[in-house]
Amino acid sequence: TLSIKAESAEHALSASEERFRSIVQSTSDAIVIAEGDGHIVFWNESARRMFLYEEHEVLGRALTMIMPERYREAHQRGMARVISTGKASMLGRPIELCGLRKDGTEFPLELSLAMWHAPAHIFFGGIIRDITERKRAEAALHRSEEQFRQLAENIKEVFWLTDVEHKEMMYISPAYEELWGRSCDSLYRHPESWKDAIHPDDRESVEAATQLEAGGKYDEEYRIVR
Repeated sequence: TLSIKAESAEHALSASEERFRSIVQSTSDAIVIAEGDGHIVFWNESARRMFLYEEHEVLGRALTMIMPERYREAHQRGMARVISTGKASMLGRPIELCGLRKDGTEFPLELSLAMWHAPAHIFFGGIIRDITERKRAEAALHRSEEQFRQLAENIKEVFWLTDVEHKEMMYISPAYEELWGRSCDSLYRHPESWKDAIHPDDRESVEAATQLEAGGKYDEEYRIVR
């Protein structure tokens, strides 16, 4: 009976390990596991594609081999602190760093770190995501926003953006202060205060025009009183 139970437990353990391996080898994120001394003990297929190292090249090697030089001293201090206190400050929150590939190139990554204890051992598991495309998109968006800002802030005309209900002023160009003679801050605080400057004889037509449905447009001429 004991032999049957032991064999059954071995099969269950083997099946569990196979499921774990199947999952971590199929994920698009790199998964790297290291012992408390910082030496790599597990390296999945996505880690190979991401860092360009074969598994046999990294097993037993220090984690610092996939880190740019500028991170290594802080990493060593952090590992020593974890071993002495049993606590890791980076747990539970993704952080952005740079990784170092075998060919010497760096790339931006997002790291989620886990830690667990086994008899006489501490292990660290890192889920690593290559965020190169995300960073490129963010940089492109920043360039686009900067181009928009340069355009909007240097034209003589007033340019503004509001929500569809005109309840929130999202952007107003500096020319508003020159043409309307009122501060941009006052318009951000009270998004419809621009109407206060409309000549009384023109207010009805402007009000009617601004009641158009979202997506509509109008071309209205009116006078303002500074």
